[in-house]
Formats: sequence, C-alpha cells, structure tokens
Amino acid sequence: MAIARARRDSGMNYWPGFVDALSTLILGIIFLLTVFVVVQFYLTQEVTGKDTALARLNAQIAQLTELLSLEKTGKLSIEETVTQLRASLVMAEGERDRFRGLYEGVGSGAADAQGKVAELSGQLDNERRMGARALAQIEDEPTTTSIKVPVSTTTPTSRLSSGARNVPTAATAKIHALGLTHWNATACHRLSGWG
Repeated sequence: MAIARARRDSGMNYWPGFVDALSTLILGIIFLLTVFVVVQFYLTQEVTGKDTALARLNAQIAQLTELLSLEKTGKLSIEETVTQLRASLVMAEGERDRFRGLYEGVGSGAADAQGKVAELSGQLDNERRMGARALAQIEDEPTTTSIKVPVSTTTPTSRLSSGARNVPTAATAKIHALGLTHWNATACHRLSGWG
C-alpha cells in the first residue's frame, strides 16, 4: 500500500484539469444553447409574423379571386347584354329598312295617286265648265219654249158647238200633261184654227 500511495503522490493528478475542461465545455455549450434559444425565439417571432402576413396575403388573394369571379360574372352578363342589344339593334335596323321600303313604296304610289288626282281634277273642271256653259245657254234663252206638234188643220165638230169656248184640243192636253206650261200657244192656235 505504501507503494500505491507513493505512486499517487509522485504522479500527476489530472482530475482537476479534467473538471476544469469539462466545466468550461459545459459552460460553452450552455452559452451556445442560450444563443440558440434567443435566436430561435426571434426566428419564431419572425416566422409567426410571416405566417400572419401570409395569412393576410392569402385572405387578400381570396378576396381578389372573389372579385375576379364577380368581374367575370359581370363581364359575362355584360356580354349577354351586349349580345341582346346587338340583336335588338339588328331587329330595329331591319324594321327601319322595312319601313323605309314601305315609305319609298308609298312615295312612288303617292306620286301615281297625285297624277291620277290631277287627271281626275282636270276632267272634273272640264265637266264643270261644260255644265256652266250649258247653264248659261239655258239662262240666255227666253223662258217660253216652243214645241212643234203636228196637228191637223181641221177643227173638230165639238169645238164649234161648244159655244165659242176655248176647249183644248188633244195636242194641247198632252203637252200640259207633260208639264210644259210655258210654250208657244200661238203656234198651236194657228195650226188648230183658234186664232
């Protein structure tokens, strides 16, 4: 035992150096761990902030997608409206062309009708002038009308026996029956022997 003790005393004692190295190593590791924890904390804050920003950006993207879909729907409805308006425009142009054709047809028909009206008006004026001339000739003639009726010159016996009365003969009776009251009675009297 003494030998072992002598060895121990004469030999080198490495345990205190080992403990110093080990404690320095542990202190360095703890320092590095502390630095890593602090960095991890700041990185976590950064990532959390980025996650919040990413969530906010995702919400904006969702809103923009919704607006885009609404705009596409609005565009489709506007395109449908434009298509309907174009169809209405085409129909209106067709109606306009049809009415224009009818108007032009009526215009040429109206010109033909105007020509016919002018022709008929001319004929009517001619007829009126002829009627006015005939009326003027009738008004210019005397009011008495002479009608020549063949009458025999023999006097009937009944007339002579009537006691000088003026009895109308058959010719004068027929004329009065026709409504000719203004006629030249002297010619009739001369022919029948009255006068």
